[in-house]
Amino acid sequence: MSTQGRPVVGTEPYLDRSAAARTENIVDKNRTEGAARKAAGAIKETAGKLTGNRQMQAEGAATKAAGKAQNAAGKIADKARKAVR
Repeated sequence: MSTQGRPVVGTEPYLDRSAAARTENIVDKNRTEGAARKAAGAIKETAGKLTGNRQMQAEGAATKAAGKAQNAAGKIADKARKAVR
């Protein structure tokens, strides 16, 4: 359906607005938080390297490792959620 050559909003066949389609793309909270923590750790680690601050570098590496672990836990939860469907 179109109005003067433009599609009417909400009639695009490729947009599935059903509840199943909306929940299909949701990622686990741990996955997003882990990615953020990993990025923050990488920034802190780099800042420690640039300034020569070994403590900051070590803290950044630890935060980065914790983010990787949290992200991995989120990936497992996502796979489990998909397996249940």
